[in-house]
Amino acid sequence: MQRSGTPGRRRLPWSLIVIAGAYLVLAGAFLATRGSAVFFATVIPVGFLSGNLIALGFGVRAWRHRGLSGRSRRAWALIAVSSAALILSIAGYAATGQAGNTAVVPSLGDLAHAFFPPAMLAGLLTFPTTGRSRREAAKNLLDVLTVVGCGFMILWFLVIGPTVAAGDLSALQLATAMGYPLGDLALLLGAVIVLVRGTTADRKPVLFLIAALSFLIVGDAYLGYIKSHPHAGGTPTWQLGCWLTAWYLMAFAAALQCHQASRQRHAERQEEPLRRVSSLPYVATGVAYLVLFWAAWLAGLYPWAGLVAGAALVTGAVAARQLVALRENHQLVVTDNLTGLANRRQLHASLARALERSRRLGTPVGVLQIDMNGFKQINDTLGHEAGDAMLVAFAGILKDSILGSDTVARLGGDEFAVVLNNCGGSVGAVTVAQRIIDAMAEPVMIAGQPRNPGASIGVAVMEAAALPDGNAEAIRKLLHDADLAMYAAKLQKPENAWRLHVPEPEPYLTAFADQADDRG
Repeated sequence: MQRSGTPGRRRLPWSLIVIAGAYLVLAGAFLATRGSAVFFATVIPVGFLSGNLIALGFGVRAWRHRGLSGRSRRAWALIAVSSAALILSIAGYAATGQAGNTAVVPSLGDLAHAFFPPAMLAGLLTFPTTGRSRREAAKNLLDVLTVVGCGFMILWFLVIGPTVAAGDLSALQLATAMGYPLGDLALLLGAVIVLVRGTTADRKPVLFLIAALSFLIVGDAYLGYIKSHPHAGGTPTWQLGCWLTAWYLMAFAAALQCHQASRQRHAERQEEPLRRVSSLPYVATGVAYLVLFWAAWLAGLYPWAGLVAGAALVTGAVAARQLVALRENHQLVVTDNLTGLANRRQLHASLARALERSRRLGTPVGVLQIDMNGFKQINDTLGHEAGDAMLVAFAGILKDSILGSDTVARLGGDEFAVVLNNCGGSVGAVTVAQRIIDAMAEPVMIAGQPRNPGASIGVAVMEAAALPDGNAEAIRKLLHDADLAMYAAKLQKPENAWRLHVPEPEPYLTAFADQADDRG
């Protein structure tokens, strides 16, 4: 059933289904004929050419699509150029021999392939980016340098170092051989930049494109290792599967981009920006150390194995301490210092997650807006320290009255809010509100005196079918409805009470809420 106000689930278009089906057929043929004459004469040429031709066709279509922003269209134009370069390189390899054949260096395939990394890198860097401050840009740069440095270490050990150390290549042959790992390093640079700084282009096509480059880099690194380490005894066919997967992932990304652009005609209505991947530098560092351990093991236990182990321990400890500090800083940003509850910023983030869950599972979302009664009197008569103690005690009541998956936040002063992730509808939400009212009947000790907290609670519940299109509008409406209900509760007797929001409140109640009368 399609929900009102949100786009219903749509089936994948035939283009994506055909691309996925063709890849599965070729993958099956790859496994069945691997290493045979049919494998090299038919399966690989057909797979490589078909994947790149499809990627080129949909890349051109995305370049010409009016549903994309200008920068996104220019990015796909450059990516289409990179696909054309790959097609020419495949044709060149077929005419003069396989890539890396030193008999004819550089071959036509090598010359055509030389255009692929810069065109793809330019395409990646052309995608529109999210706004960021100078401090964020500096952090992003450090993340990029960390990952690219680790990638260089791996490529140096597997390909670059052994090729340079061999010393049996001419300058032209060496430059041609170095073009492949250095091109891969440039592609890694572009992929990491897109991941860490974010892009406002469609998230899924860009992720498929980065996945394609990952398979490509792994395949190139394996082939380079086999060629520079003949004693390894591997057969240069495994990396062909990586390349085949890379070409079809590129084709799938381009086709998916066209599908997304057809559904969303304006760039500002596209998916949420691609988020930065803060764990990427740590993962890259771990992979680099694994390669170092491998190299140290091959070189002998003394002295390199112990040195690498010690360096890994020190780096891991420093990284762990940094993660702890980052988590502490994050807690300071999203937590209220006095009560330990979430602050307004964290409340909005929790409510956004609850709305996404509601759209995905079809469950309702509930919000309680709470304003304490009699708080100003405590501040005036017993002092601000007593008022702070009452706020802390009331925060404890709220935390004890909800489920672990719900979020309690202090909005400021004596105002609180609760996000109910799985409230079960209006009945469940008002049950939580009544539980809070009942808990306030138990006095708490404030400045040596028993005091009963008091509060008026507004309850707002929104079914999944009634959610507006965007999270920002849904959050605004839920909080506004709960605020109206809270002011309605203040008009009730007894003083401490809850009120469920009704779709059309009385005009006098809306006017009362707009006045924002602080009754303390």
